[in-house]
Amino acid sequence: MNLCQFKSNCAFETDPDPNYFYESAQHSEAISRLQYISNDRGINIGVLTGEIGSGKPLLCKLLTQTISYSSRI
Repeated sequence: MNLCQFKSNCAFETDPDPNYFYESAQHSEAISRLQYISNDRGINIGVLTGEIGSGKPLLCKLLTQTISYSSRI
């Protein structure tokens, strides 16, 4: 049974909730680097790696909320 079935708000869902985001120094650096890549700087690809449960999908979701529509993801 999934623990999230018993809670209405769960941090470990398939669609992460940005309300659970804790901006550590590592998260801040990752967001900055992803924003740098997403700007039109001629960089066509970026890779986000990290430990299981470190918040990679959440960072990607936050990135899509903060960049302009003229940027490419």
